[in-house]
Amino acid sequence: MFRNAWLAFVVAAIVAPLPALAQAQFPSRSVSLIIPAPPGGPTDSAGRVIATALAGVLGQPVVPENRPGAGAIVGTSLLAKATPDGYTVGALANVGLTSQFGLGRDVPYKTDDFIPLGIIGFDVVLVSIRTDSHLKSLKELVDFARANPKKLSYGAVGIGSTSQMAMEAVKQALGIDMTFVPFNGAGPTLTALLGGHIDIGSAQLSSSLPFVTSGRLKPLIVTSSARTAALPDVPSVNELGSSGTPNFWVGLFLPAKTPPAVVEKLGQALAQVIKDPAVVTRLERAGLIVDFRPPEAARSLMLEEIKTIANLAKNIDLKQ
Repeated sequence: MFRNAWLAFVVAAIVAPLPALAQAQFPSRSVSLIIPAPPGGPTDSAGRVIATALAGVLGQPVVPENRPGAGAIVGTSLLAKATPDGYTVGALANVGLTSQFGLGRDVPYKTDDFIPLGIIGFDVVLVSIRTDSHLKSLKELVDFARANPKKLSYGAVGIGSTSQMAMEAVKQALGIDMTFVPFNGAGPTLTALLGGHIDIGSAQLSSSLPFVTSGRLKPLIVTSSARTAALPDVPSVNELGSSGTPNFWVGLFLPAKTPPAVVEKLGQALAQVIKDPAVVTRLERAGLIVDFRPPEAARSLMLEEIKTIANLAKNIDLKQ
């Protein structure tokens, strides 16, 4: 009996440090980065830039996985349910988080299901039309929409997304009504606009700007509180009488209950790469306004934004 007890003690002494050792050696294999958006949008672009940079710091591949659907709910829920070992990270945007919570949507996760590593940066929404549209200006659009309620259609990313809420706020400020057509991402929204399937697009500036520069899209309104340097001649939503809307942001998150040592290591890696001028340049080229918010600041911003969206939702039509 004594021998068995002694063997049990030895085995326990050997096995006990293994979890800590495994965490200290993290990562020992590739890390998956869930992107709850299709290719081509700012979440995808920013996620891929960060994935490449993190791989260089961690010494292991960081593999982006696009999981779009249901206004980012599909990919966001996958992260919430992932094994909390640090090998699954999410490049999440507020469309799947604060927008859903602020609207009181019945989503399969809650705020406590995620650990923020930090918000990477922000992007404003641009309302635009095709340059070959029969509507040649914002005034023409307003006049036509007032005379023909719901005849014009606009596209945005999912019900409750920042791009939809921005357009709903614009509708309210201008006193017009249009038909909303939801899409799975900024890329599909703009493809539909350029293809003539919708009349107006409401999408992130980073995704829309290349088509403005090439002359295929005409910008009408930006959702920032003031005009943006990229399009100084385009009025802001505040100039139209709106109090503005929360703008798009993207950050890195982990599932709740991820070991503190792993959270710390990934957090330090993100803080390191976001200071790299080359990474910042690549993110800016992708259209993101780099403005890093560390974990506590990110959580505070999220909680405040949920309140803002809840208040805004009381005054706009979100029924489809």
